[in-house]
Amino acid sequence: MYRIMLVTVLGGVLAQGHVSQSPVPEHTFGGHNKHLLTLAFSPDGKMLAAGGPERVIRIFALDTGKEVMSFDKLNGTVMSVSFSPDGKDFLAGVHAAEVKVWDVATWKERFTINSPADIWRYALFSKDSLWIYSTWWPVGERVAGIAVWSNNSGVQWSRLETKDAPLVEHLALANDGKLAVAAGGIGEVLVWDLEKKELLRKWRSISDARNKFTGMALTGDGKTLLIMSSQPSASLWNTSTGELLSALETKLKSPLCARYSPDGKLLVIAGEDGSLEFWSTDKPSRMGQVKVHSGAIRCLTFSADGKLLATGSDDKSVKVWELLKLMPNVGR
Repeated sequence: MYRIMLVTVLGGVLAQGHVSQSPVPEHTFGGHNKHLLTLAFSPDGKMLAAGGPERVIRIFALDTGKEVMSFDKLNGTVMSVSFSPDGKDFLAGVHAAEVKVWDVATWKERFTINSPADIWRYALFSKDSLWIYSTWWPVGERVAGIAVWSNNSGVQWSRLETKDAPLVEHLALANDGKLAVAAGGIGEVLVWDLEKKELLRKWRSISDARNKFTGMALTGDGKTLLIMSSQPSASLWNTSTGELLSALETKLKSPLCARYSPDGKLLVIAGEDGSLEFWSTDKPSRMGQVKVHSGAIRCLTFSADGKLLATGSDDKSVKVWELLKLMPNVGR
């Protein structure tokens, strides 16, 4: 899909160096009172979940464009939402409070994970839907890592931890489920082997303490990690060695979040000015950018088939884009 699309865009609109028309989303979901921080498609692409500092989760049906479920009065900012790969369960990681899990068929709560002595931030399901991984750190201690929970019972199975660790803000898994990467603070990166339950390596990706970590994205094979900062900068790192591969010359004012397409051929980076920047991962090479929101974009996600892209913004809206319709609007 992307190979044909890239040739068309690069040979047409991008060569002319302008945006041909204003992009039109497939859906725009409003009703939010604050900005958005997290988005997730259901595995079948029929639903989209959104959350943020409003302490509310809204779930939308893409066939009708209607809100079908909401969870409110949560105990903190919603940092992450995730559907299990089998589509049966849905979770939310609530900052400093808990991880909640619901049954998708009934939307009844299955269980809540919490601990007064720990701070939670980001949670997601394992690739086989059997486990829940969450970033954590004990209150008042310089220890951080990943807690592993059973999705059947909500009982903690193990903790993968390291001392003298920073606050870990983001978490990603490789497609084979064997590798986990967490990052945060001033750009510290932790890479875990989930089968051996051990920390493989740790490094600092940002050298200037005044330059703040803003986000990360992991390739599906787990080999390459994108780290973004407020400088602005975006850099690619080898997760096997911790070595810098290359620095991307982004033109975004401040890159805030990013995602790789499911087939790994496309990288999309979102910025503070409401723009999306597109990169081909072959070299990598910058394709161009397009403005899609009036406020900063703090979250984006692809559908499992790679056909849809969802974006959430400080303008208090969520937009869903059909990728093949959005790409011709990209200009340098």
